[in-house]
Amino acid sequence: MTNTKRLQIVVKPSLCNGCGDCVRACAERGRPEGAVPYPALRLVWRSTGATPVLCPQCADAACVRVCPAQANYRTPDQVVRHNEQRCLHCQLCVQACSFGNIDYAEVSLSEAPDSPEKGPRPDRPRSSEPTQGQAAIIKCDLCGYGDASDANACYPRCVQACPSRALLLCRVDPIGDLEVVDA
Repeated sequence: MTNTKRLQIVVKPSLCNGCGDCVRACAERGRPEGAVPYPALRLVWRSTGATPVLCPQCADAACVRVCPAQANYRTPDQVVRHNEQRCLHCQLCVQACSFGNIDYAEVSLSEAPDSPEKGPRPDRPRSSEPTQGQAAIIKCDLCGYGDASDANACYPRCVQACPSRALLLCRVDPIGDLEVVDA
C-alpha cells in the first residue's frame, strides 16, 4: 500500500531573502566531478522579492504519465523521481510539466566521471551518471530523501541551506494539510 501523503518542499515566499543559498546547495548535490553546476531549483524575482521555484511533486504528475520509458516514476513516499538509465531523452516530460520545473541540459565535464584510478563516483548512483557531452533531465528528487537504495540520499540540501526557513520539507495529504518533516 502506498502512502497517501506525499513529500513536497513547501515554499514560503514571504520569508525568502533572495540570498541564493538554496540554488547553490541544489547545484552541488550529486553532480559529477568537473560538471558545470545545474540546479533543479531557481529563484524567480518579482516586484515583491524572490521566490524559490522547484518541482511541486504533483499528485497527478504529467511527467510520469507521458514518459514512454517509465523513466519518471513515483516512489512509495509519493516522490516523483527520474531514472536517467531508462530515459529516452524524448523530452516529453519537459514539455508536459505545466510548471516548467524540468530541464534538459548538456552535462559539461572537465574530466570523465569515472576513471580506472579513481573508480566509480561514490556520490551518485553509477546508473544515472551522465557522460561528457550527454544531455540529462534535471528535476528535483528531494535529494533522494527517503530512498533507502540511494546511498547519497539526504535531507533536501536546499531546505538545509535556507537561512530564513523559506523552504520546508513537508508531508502533504490529499486535502492539503501539512506536516513538517524535520532533518
